[in-house]
Amino acid sequence: MRYSFDRHVSERLKKERIHKKFVDILGYAPDFDNPKTFNEKIQWLKLHYRDPLIIEVADKVTARDYISKTIGEEYLVPVIGVYDSVDSIDFSKLPNKFVMKANNGWSTNLICLDKNNLDQHIAKQIMSKWLEERNSHYYRSYEWGYKDIPPRIICEEYLEPKTGTLRDYKILCINGKPEIVGIYTHRFKDLKESGGGATKALPSKELKVNYFDLEWQELLLSDNPDTREDKALPPPKKMTEMLELAKPLARPFPLVRVDFYEVDDRILCGELTFTPSAGFNRYTEEWDFRLGNLLRLPKNKKRLQYLLYKFARLFRH
Repeated sequence: MRYSFDRHVSERLKKERIHKKFVDILGYAPDFDNPKTFNEKIQWLKLHYRDPLIIEVADKVTARDYISKTIGEEYLVPVIGVYDSVDSIDFSKLPNKFVMKANNGWSTNLICLDKNNLDQHIAKQIMSKWLEERNSHYYRSYEWGYKDIPPRIICEEYLEPKTGTLRDYKILCINGKPEIVGIYTHRFKDLKESGGGATKALPSKELKVNYFDLEWQELLLSDNPDTREDKALPPPKKMTEMLELAKPLARPFPLVRVDFYEVDDRILCGELTFTPSAGFNRYTEEWDFRLGNLLRLPKNKKRLQYLLYKFARLFRH
């Protein structure tokens, strides 16, 4: 479900829309005032918590500064270019393989495996839509951190491990502490756009997510076997290092998911996500409450810091 484009939607209407989507997907009515489950507490963070650092780190471009300063630039995914408009992209200067992403959300990926087969016109059409204000990820589910991110396009190197399989390891950190590691497999479905060769990566209906504790014991967060890979999945070779890297990155935040890739002998940090699944993940009732019990909601909502941040941005621009 995508909400209509309301630039100045009221808090009341925002709550009504989130409430309806929550019930439709999860089957129970959320308590916004006294949240107990994990999904309810994520909605509370979306509605109330306003740490401006989240804006800087949710932005895939400015997050690179945070990652570099916190754990080191060697953990950054190599970037080819950053663009404010599609017209500024010079495809002739790009390598044969690359990945284009919007900096202000998710499910906005364009993967090029052969530039000679790329329809540049269609690629630009796809990316132009990413830059429209009405297509801001904020209007999908009111994930507040994306609202004030100026839209840009970031071009990254195509990551290609020698094994041929790029694994996505997502470390869920609660109150600054790693708690759960998820492995996402069969993540993207490649679609050929009609009339051309642009490859657009969309979330696959065959997406599998397996969750593990820090001792690599599998956790059944969902009671749907179709959502899990049914074969044994080994831990990343550098799991201990990943967990240690996640700690300083997560320290300032009540909740964040830190995403890593393991490419041969390198660890690369993909992004940081502050409202996983926008607070609409179908956990079992037990795990919805267990994770909710772990998450301590901050008493300081940091609204003053956000107002100062907005005031400072007025003068910067």
